[in-house]
Amino acid sequence: MRGLSPRALHPAATDTLTARERAAAEITVRDQDAALVLGVDAPTAARLLSAVYRKLGTDRAGLAQALANSGRTPRDPAGEG
Repeated sequence: MRGLSPRALHPAATDTLTARERAAAEITVRDQDAALVLGVDAPTAARLLSAVYRKLGTDRAGLAQALANSGRTPRDPAGEG
């Protein structure tokens, strides 16, 4: 019996990250809790990150590189970096 195999990740060519999605991604890259920093509940943070991973065609392990490839490097969402 064969188990489920993971779906291939492909960037969505026409999707762009919202400001909130980008903030959640940048916070996650810095190994901080996106829900806590953004002041949202855990399911909301999970939905934001799910949209990020889908739009960038990556997963948590490739998030920093995908953000760099999208034209902006991770920064402090408060504007201090």
